Amino acid sequence: MLCDERLAETVDDAILQAQLGRHYAGFKGKPPLCLCTDIHVRMYIAKFGQRYLLKRWPGSGHEHAVDCDRYEAPPEASGLGKLMGSAIREDTLTGDIELKLGFPLKKQPRTAVTADSVEAQGQESDLNESAAGSTSKVSLRAVLHYLWDQAELTHWKPGMKNKRNWWVVQSRLLDAAARMTTKGLRLQKRLYIPEPFKPEAKDQIRLRRRGLFQSVASQKAARELLMFLFEVKEISPSPYGYKLVAKNVPDDNFYLTADLYKLLRKRFATELEMFERTHGQCHLVALGTISVKPSGIVNIEETTLMAATGDWIPVADQQEAVVVDYSVATGRQFIKPLKYNMGAGRALAAMLYTDTPEQPTALYIVKPDDSDALIEARRELQDAGRSLSVEWHVADDPIPTSVIDAIPTARRERDLAKA
Repeated sequence: MLCDERLAETVDDAILQAQLGRHYAGFKGKPPLCLCTDIHVRMYIAKFGQRYLLKRWPGSGHEHAVDCDRYEAPPEASGLGKLMGSAIREDTLTGDIELKLGFPLKKQPRTAVTADSVEAQGQESDLNESAAGSTSKVSLRAVLHYLWDQAELTHWKPGMKNKRNWWVVQSRLLDAAARMTTKGLRLQKRLYIPEPFKPEAKDQIRLRRRGLFQSVASQKAARELLMFLFEVKEISPSPYGYKLVAKNVPDDNFYLTADLYKLLRKRFATELEMFERTHGQCHLVALGTISVKPSGIVNIEETTLMAATGDWIPVADQQEAVVVDYSVATGRQFIKPLKYNMGAGRALAAMLYTDTPEQPTALYIVKPDDSDALIEARRELQDAGRSLSVEWHVADDPIPTSVIDAIPTARRERDLAKA
């Protein structure tokens, strides 16, 4: 609702833009309200170029009704809550989102290091969950998770089945990146996400890609870096150490040193094993930084990896993949929580179901080797949470079907009421 005028969200775009424009120009001190609940959750209007966008007020997504399109998981339900307002700041006038990066976008000269010292550095670098636990800066993994969240690729409704492909994923990620800045620079200007490959347009696509790469090409020890985000097709030995082949990029390779590859195998063993075991049915997504030589050789400087299901929903391990796949197959609606900067020992729900009556329901995976600290952290999170919770004990039941089936849905409740 805009100042006593109901927003015509279902009419054509011109009328919607006119309504948003009138409110933006005349009522900046009075926020628009979403009427999905009795408390009327405030929102805000941002002007992006020549268009007006109606957006959630920062940190208020969980105040919307669970069946509202603007509902978001509460801050404690993912690693995002700890970063908002510090490492991630949203401007409610412009809609811009400022990111404080925990990794450089400029390569500095440095002396050669041994494999052992690279590995020692890697334990605290972005390769290995950089800035883990930090709330002042975002790691590579946190940037990847935030892009996925902002693109709403962590959200799932039954009608989305078989409708997500790389064209959809790339388009949503670019839209999300367009609203983000770092040190006054548009993230989209420094982020390469491959276009969907089209054989009939391969020459034009190659020219655009190499033009972007050459914009930062340099032989100097200190040089600008680009960020990249793409799906991994394969990693194999090369004369330069190893090469990473990205899907939708058949005519360029991304090179990494043997030391960096060694770190990848160690830190992302689970993600790589899932990718290799399923023969590519599990998507393997990489985000990192690259440097480019004048010759055109592209070197990966730092990277993080993320596994995702066939529907592009991120998963941390095989148990989460089972939960996601079964939830999709049974027509559930949910949000997939992500860790961001959270360390391995922090508790987090594997799933947040949003098709439940009144309140969302969080599903936690309980494993036999969970530490006492993790068990206690999970208990505290469940006690303080703003959602119902259930647990899947892997040792007692290797398949979570009975646990998920027991979680009620609003649709099922309505059907029972009619019976």
